[in-house]
Formats: sequence, C-alpha cells, structure tokens
Amino acid sequence: MALSNFIKKLVRDFLVIFGAIIITITVLRQMYAPGIGFDLKSIYIIMAFALAGALIGLIMYTPQGISERSMRIRIAVHFCALETILITLASIMGIVDSLQSLVILALEIAFIYVVVHILSWENDKQTAKSINEKLESFKKNLSE
Repeated sequence: MALSNFIKKLVRDFLVIFGAIIITITVLRQMYAPGIGFDLKSIYIIMAFALAGALIGLIMYTPQGISERSMRIRIAVHFCALETILITLASIMGIVDSLQSLVILALEIAFIYVVVHILSWENDKQTAKSINEKLESFKKNLSE
C-alpha cells in the first residue's frame, strides 16, 4: 500500500474511532450517568485517545504485500499494543482508578476496535468489488 493511501486510511480511522468513542460514551452515560455532559477537556481527551489509536495503526503499514498469516499476527500485535497503550494513557491521566473501570475501558476499546475493523473491511470489500467490475469490463472490451 502506498504511504499516501495509508495516511488517508489513518485519518479515516481517526475520525471513525473518534465518532465511535463519542457514540459509545454517549450511550453509556445515558444509561449510567444521564446528568453528565461533554466538556471541552473531555473532547480533547477523546481526541488524544483517537489519535493514539489511529497512530498505533502504523504497526499495520507495509509497503509490500504480506501473507495472510503475517497480517493476522500484525492484527493481534496491534490489538495488544492498542489495549496496553490506551489503558496506560488512561491510568496516567487518572481516568482508570479501579479494576472495574479498567475492565470497562478494555471492553470499550475492544468494541470500538471491532467496529473500526468491520467498517474498514466493508470499505475494502466495496473497493475490491469496484476493481473486479472494472477488470471484467476491461476484459470484456479486450475480447470484443
């Protein structure tokens, strides 16, 4: 994958992660603490977490194609690094102060990770479909 395309993917992932965090926290706050709103500091913290999450995506970058097995290993390493770095960041910022809040944060990270990967997979599937259609059209034009 070209570096420019990878950077576009990182920016898209940042926006998806940011949106997923906002939606997740909004739903959880609505259920458990409806009186709490978002202040500017909270938005900046969420942006920092989304940026950290997107930048950890550099683990997935490779200029050449790699095997499926290597990609699965990178995904596992990426997920573990993401969990570790975000939980450490949350601990440093004082967001995680008990085992319960740590478990909730780990589950939120896992949920958002799955959402981002499903959306990315769906986008890749649409791109592959478009490429296949263009190849079929090209092949059809060559045979005529």
